Amino acid sequence: MGNLPNIVSLGQRIEMFIACILAIIYVYVKTKNYYKTIITPFLIYLILYLYLSIPALIKILFPFFLFQYSDYTMTSIFILLIIVQLTVWFYLYDRNKLTSALKNIRMLRVVHYWLMLLFGFFLGLKLFSTQPVLNHYFTLTLALCSVFFSWMFAVGINDIIDLNIDKISNTDRPLVKKTLSLQEFKNLNLVYLILSFLFAYLVNYSFFVLILTFHALSFLYSIPPIRLKQFLLISKLVISLAFLVIIMGGFLLISPDQSLLQFPKEVIFLV
Repeated sequence: MGNLPNIVSLGQRIEMFIACILAIIYVYVKTKNYYKTIITPFLIYLILYLYLSIPALIKILFPFFLFQYSDYTMTSIFILLIIVQLTVWFYLYDRNKLTSALKNIRMLRVVHYWLMLLFGFFLGLKLFSTQPVLNHYFTLTLALCSVFFSWMFAVGINDIIDLNIDKISNTDRPLVKKTLSLQEFKNLNLVYLILSFLFAYLVNYSFFVLILTFHALSFLYSIPPIRLKQFLLISKLVISLAFLVIIMGGFLLISPDQSLLQFPKEVIFLV
């Protein structure tokens, strides 16, 4: 509560104070441990202080990095930190469940979708004769994260719907082995969905709309009563449309006006 004019407002100080009080109540109710309860507000305050100091820490630790403070930059940094923190939390919650979730990633297919995004990205660079700058790569990182979590949500939906089928054909799946309960699996899938939207919206609005389209295609592909995966040729068409959406997403990262009007028509038919 020191005198820090134009740095930390009174409202922010009250907010941090309330966060510490609520953390004290939570830890005491959950643990009934006085030692943990006493140390909690200091740890919460330290964490918040470190978060607020991130712009200064970046400039001190990485002087070569041309860091420009903005709400967008800080939001992007924080959401990337959230991924790390959620993974650590999941490990502390149950590392066997975390291992089971990680084994369900199907990395080869993730790489396949990432290559689709990179194809669109480099197609845009070539078409617009653009030299990539640091901001392009930063946005590309956010887009790769969005595609990853979109794919993981699609996998989750498919695993839930195909549970009885997987008991015969894919016995190593988390739901079949019951390393994750159905409710835990649904909760994890909800996290994937939210993160896919957050990362997509940080990229730009047009990319966000394309990610919504990707989710719509995955619903049409997997979920009854439509469930297009049961139709031989149509199922492949839906998958190819999903590929096309991701390629267009990569193209949008370079397109100066976030438009697909200059997207090569030949590529659409090729895909």
